[in-house]
Amino acid sequence: MKRSKKATNHIFIKAYTRSNFSTVEFAILKISPKWFELANQRLEAIRDFKEGVCLNNHSFWHSPLNFYKNPVGKKLPDKILPKYEDWAFITLDPEEENTFPLVETGYGPHEFIITKNGIAHFKAHGRYIGEVFLTEEFNLYKLIAKALSFVE
Repeated sequence: MKRSKKATNHIFIKAYTRSNFSTVEFAILKISPKWFELANQRLEAIRDFKEGVCLNNHSFWHSPLNFYKNPVGKKLPDKILPKYEDWAFITLDPEEENTFPLVETGYGPHEFIITKNGIAHFKAHGRYIGEVFLTEEFNLYKLIAKALSFVE
């Protein structure tokens, strides 16, 4: 895995959990032209809610994302991301993603949460013991703008 200076179809995002039983350090989001179109539709759908004082965020139940632990002896977030960045485009060798350790307890549906200002993060709920897995927040408008070169 390597950080890419140009847009790719994989995004590395710092992640964490509020669990005492599992460990999560990062997530990999797979984007495609369809994902890009759907993200734009979601931002358009919430645009009318910006003035609403009672609305904080909007939840969508879908994401092409997996949560991972660091492979033994590697600190991938430190290797891939500079100190104050939470996400980056990456390149992966074929089948490389299959070598990363997944969360031991597993997780169920993914929630894609977007605030009325376009700040987003992913959240997954553990299947058995109420665990929660989260990515760091990111500006969805900026991600889409950078991803635009990949989609075109």
